[in-house]
Amino acid sequence: MKRPQNTYDAFLQTLYHLHQQNKKPKLLLHACCGPCASSALCQLYDYFDITIYFTNDNIFPKSEYYRRLEELKNFIPKFNRDYHASVGLIIKKYDPTTWLSAHSLFKDNKEGQYRCHLCYAYRLKQTMEYASSHGFEYVATVLTLSRLKNSKIINEIGITLNKEFPSITYLETDFKKNKGIDLSIDLTTHYHMYRQDYCGCPYSMPKEK
Repeated sequence: MKRPQNTYDAFLQTLYHLHQQNKKPKLLLHACCGPCASSALCQLYDYFDITIYFTNDNIFPKSEYYRRLEELKNFIPKFNRDYHASVGLIIKKYDPTTWLSAHSLFKDNKEGQYRCHLCYAYRLKQTMEYASSHGFEYVATVLTLSRLKNSKIINEIGITLNKEFPSITYLETDFKKNKGIDLSIDLTTHYHMYRQDYCGCPYSMPKEK
Protein backbone atom coordinates (compact mmCIF):
# COMPACT_ATOMS: atom_id res chain seq x y z
CA MET A 1 0.00 0.00 0.00
CA LYS A 2 1.31 3.41 -0.96
CA ARG A 3 2.34 5.52 2.05
CA PRO A 4 0.30 8.74 2.39
CA GLN A 5 2.21 11.89 1.51
CA ASN A 6 1.07 13.89 4.53
CA THR A 7 -0.82 13.72 7.82
CA TYR A 8 -4.15 14.73 6.34
CA ASP A 9 -3.96 12.04 3.65
CA ALA A 10 -3.09 9.48 6.33
CA PHE A 11 -6.04 10.68 8.40
CA LEU A 12 -8.41 10.28 5.45
CA GLN A 13 -6.98 6.84 4.76
CA THR A 14 -7.68 5.78 8.35
CA LEU A 15 -11.27 6.99 8.08
CA TYR A 16 -11.69 5.14 4.79
CA HIS A 17 -10.44 1.87 6.29
CA LEU A 18 -12.76 2.22 9.28
CA HIS A 19 -15.67 2.84 6.95
CA GLN A 20 -14.76 -0.23 4.89
CA GLN A 21 -14.60 -2.34 8.03
CA ASN A 22 -17.97 -1.00 9.16
CA LYS A 23 -16.72 -0.43 12.70
CA LYS A 24 -16.63 2.55 15.05
CA PRO A 25 -13.78 2.16 17.56
CA LYS A 26 -13.80 4.03 20.84
CA LEU A 27 -11.96 7.35 20.59
CA LEU A 28 -10.98 9.59 23.51
CA LEU A 29 -10.75 13.11 22.11
CA HIS A 30 -8.84 15.71 24.09
CA ALA A 31 -10.66 19.04 23.72
CA CYS A 32 -9.82 22.46 25.10
CA CYS A 33 -13.07 24.27 24.22
CA GLY A 34 -16.35 24.06 22.33
CA PRO A 35 -15.29 25.94 19.17
CA CYS A 36 -12.29 23.68 18.52
CA ALA A 37 -14.23 20.54 19.43
CA SER A 38 -17.07 21.42 17.07
CA SER A 39 -15.04 21.16 13.88
CA ALA A 40 -13.20 18.03 15.02
CA LEU A 41 -16.44 16.28 15.94
CA CYS A 42 -17.92 16.97 12.52
CA GLN A 43 -14.91 15.29 10.94
CA LEU A 44 -14.91 12.29 13.28
CA TYR A 45 -18.38 11.34 14.48
CA ASP A 46 -19.26 9.13 11.51
CA TYR A 47 -16.20 6.95 12.14
CA PHE A 48 -15.71 6.74 15.91
CA ASP A 49 -17.58 6.24 19.16
CA ILE A 50 -16.35 9.51 20.69
CA THR A 51 -15.88 10.62 24.26
CA ILE A 52 -14.38 14.05 24.89
CA TYR A 53 -11.77 14.32 27.63
CA PHE A 54 -11.53 17.81 29.14
CA THR A 55 -8.09 18.00 30.73
CA ASN A 56 -6.84 21.58 30.59
CA ASP A 57 -5.05 22.59 33.78
CA ASN A 58 -3.31 25.30 31.76
CA ILE A 59 -6.43 27.45 31.45
CA PHE A 60 -6.30 30.55 33.64
CA PRO A 61 -8.00 32.14 35.50
CA LYS A 62 -10.48 29.73 37.07
CA SER A 63 -13.40 31.73 35.68
CA GLU A 64 -12.06 31.24 32.15
CA TYR A 65 -11.62 27.52 32.73
CA TYR A 66 -15.23 27.12 33.82
CA ARG A 67 -16.54 29.36 31.06
CA ARG A 68 -14.92 27.19 28.40
CA LEU A 69 -16.06 24.02 30.13
CA GLU A 70 -19.67 25.24 30.35
CA GLU A 71 -19.66 26.17 26.66
CA LEU A 72 -18.51 22.65 25.84
CA LYS A 73 -21.08 21.06 28.16
CA ASN A 74 -23.84 23.10 26.55
CA PHE A 75 -22.67 22.34 23.03
CA ILE A 76 -22.36 18.55 23.20
CA PRO A 77 -26.10 17.80 23.69
CA LYS A 78 -26.93 20.14 20.81
CA PHE A 79 -24.38 18.44 18.58
CA ASN A 80 -25.74 15.02 19.52
CA ARG A 81 -29.28 16.17 18.74
CA ASP A 82 -28.48 17.78 15.41
CA TYR A 83 -26.06 15.14 14.13
CA HIS A 84 -27.74 12.08 15.67
CA ALA A 85 -24.51 11.39 17.54
CA SER A 86 -23.76 10.12 21.04
CA VAL A 87 -20.65 12.02 22.10
CA GLY A 88 -19.82 11.73 25.79
CA LEU A 89 -17.81 13.98 28.12
CA ILE A 90 -15.32 13.20 30.88
CA ILE A 91 -13.89 16.02 32.98
CA LYS A 92 -10.59 15.64 34.78
CA LYS A 93 -10.27 17.47 38.08
CA TYR A 94 -8.87 20.96 37.57
CA ASP A 95 -5.30 21.26 38.90
CA PRO A 96 -3.67 24.53 37.77
CA THR A 97 -1.11 24.52 40.60
CA THR A 98 0.61 21.38 39.33
CA TRP A 99 0.54 22.71 35.77
CA LEU A 100 2.16 26.00 36.86
CA SER A 101 4.93 24.24 38.77
CA ALA A 102 5.79 22.23 35.65
CA HIS A 103 5.75 25.17 33.22
CA SER A 104 6.66 28.34 35.12
CA LEU A 105 10.37 27.94 34.40
CA PHE A 106 9.53 28.61 30.73
CA LYS A 107 7.15 31.51 31.30
CA ASP A 108 9.24 33.84 29.14
CA ASN A 109 9.06 31.60 26.10
CA LYS A 110 7.20 33.11 23.17
CA GLU A 111 3.92 31.54 22.12
CA GLY A 112 4.55 28.30 20.24
CA GLN A 113 7.96 27.59 21.79
CA TYR A 114 9.08 24.90 24.25
CA ARG A 115 6.62 25.86 27.00
CA CYS A 116 3.76 25.20 24.60
CA HIS A 117 5.27 21.89 23.45
CA LEU A 118 5.57 20.85 27.09
CA CYS A 119 1.93 21.78 27.63
CA TYR A 120 0.76 19.75 24.62
CA ALA A 121 2.62 16.74 25.99
CA TYR A 122 1.28 17.31 29.50
CA ARG A 123 -2.35 17.17 28.36
CA LEU A 124 -1.87 14.45 25.75
CA LYS A 125 -0.19 12.17 28.26
CA GLN A 126 -3.08 12.59 30.69
CA THR A 127 -5.49 11.75 27.88
CA MET A 128 -3.53 8.64 26.88
CA GLU A 129 -3.26 7.47 30.47
CA TYR A 130 -7.02 7.65 30.85
CA ALA A 131 -7.68 6.04 27.46
CA SER A 132 -5.25 3.21 28.14
CA SER A 133 -6.84 2.33 31.48
CA HIS A 134 -10.46 2.65 30.34
CA GLY A 135 -10.64 0.56 27.20
CA PHE A 136 -10.36 3.18 24.49
CA GLU A 137 -8.80 2.24 21.17
CA TYR A 138 -7.82 5.65 19.81
CA VAL A 139 -6.73 9.04 21.15
CA ALA A 140 -6.75 12.38 19.31
CA THR A 141 -6.61 16.06 20.18
CA VAL A 142 -8.39 19.10 18.77
CA LEU A 143 -5.24 21.19 19.26
CA THR A 144 -4.29 20.68 15.61
CA LEU A 145 -7.19 22.93 14.55
CA SER A 146 -5.56 26.19 15.64
CA ARG A 147 -3.66 28.32 13.13
CA LEU A 148 -1.30 29.25 15.98
CA LYS A 149 -0.30 25.66 16.71
CA ASN A 150 2.10 23.54 14.68
CA SER A 151 0.24 20.33 13.86
CA LYS A 152 3.47 18.55 12.92
CA ILE A 153 4.95 19.14 16.38
CA ILE A 154 1.71 18.12 18.12
CA ASN A 155 1.57 14.89 16.13
CA GLU A 156 5.25 14.13 16.78
CA ILE A 157 4.58 14.52 20.51
CA GLY A 158 1.53 12.27 20.24
CA ILE A 159 3.43 9.58 18.35
CA THR A 160 6.29 9.63 20.87
CA LEU A 161 3.95 9.42 23.87
CA ASN A 162 1.99 6.62 22.23
CA LYS A 163 5.00 4.32 22.70
CA GLU A 164 4.27 4.36 26.44
CA PHE A 165 0.68 3.20 25.84
CA PRO A 166 0.75 0.38 23.26
CA SER A 167 -2.88 -0.62 23.81
CA ILE A 168 -4.13 2.56 22.12
CA THR A 169 -3.48 4.28 18.79
CA TYR A 170 -2.74 7.97 18.52
CA LEU A 171 -4.72 9.37 15.60
CA GLU A 172 -2.64 11.88 13.66
CA THR A 173 -4.78 14.82 12.59
CA ASP A 174 -4.60 18.24 11.05
CA PHE A 175 -8.09 19.54 11.69
CA LYS A 176 -7.31 22.92 10.13
CA LYS A 177 -7.10 21.25 6.70
CA ASN A 178 -10.05 21.21 4.28
CA LYS A 179 -11.39 24.50 5.71
CA GLY A 180 -11.61 23.08 9.23
CA ILE A 181 -11.16 26.51 10.78
CA ASP A 182 -13.94 28.00 8.65
CA LEU A 183 -16.19 25.15 9.80
CA SER A 184 -15.35 25.91 13.43
CA ILE A 185 -16.21 29.59 12.96
CA ASP A 186 -19.51 28.71 11.27
CA LEU A 187 -20.47 26.28 14.03
CA THR A 188 -19.44 28.71 16.76
CA THR A 189 -21.71 31.33 15.22
CA HIS A 190 -24.58 28.89 14.68
CA TYR A 191 -24.50 27.63 18.26
CA HIS A 192 -23.73 31.07 19.77
CA MET A 193 -20.58 29.83 21.47
CA TYR A 194 -18.05 31.96 23.28
CA ARG A 195 -14.83 32.11 21.24
CA GLN A 196 -11.80 32.93 23.41
CA ASP A 197 -9.02 35.25 22.27
CA TYR A 198 -6.03 33.47 23.86
CA CYS A 199 -4.83 29.89 24.19
CA GLY A 200 -5.46 29.62 27.90
CA CYS A 201 -2.42 29.81 30.16
CA PRO A 202 -1.49 32.91 32.18
CA TYR A 203 1.54 33.47 29.95
CA SER A 204 -0.59 33.68 26.80
CA MET A 205 -3.18 36.09 28.18
CA PRO A 206 -3.55 39.46 26.41
CA LYS A 207 -2.11 42.24 28.53
CA GLU A 208 -5.47 43.97 28.91
CA LYS A 209 -6.84 40.92 30.71
